[in-house]
Amino acid sequence: MEQYASLKKEIQEKIEGVKDMRKRTVLRLRFIDRLPFRDIGIAMSYRKSQIYDIYDRAIKNVAIS
Repeated sequence: MEQYASLKKEIQEKIEGVKDMRKRTVLRLRFIDRLPFRDIGIAMSYRKSQIYDIYDRAIKNVAIS
């Protein structure tokens, strides 16, 4: 359980380090809130395909060790 808490904290820190707010929001909704892409699109008023594009670009900014 301690490993999970440590990994979650690292993920949160990496997400907060993403400068672009849209990318950061998509990552937060996906990894922290665990929303499916469809629901992220609804929450952000984007098409699901746009969310996939934002996610793909955002994930390249994040490296988990």
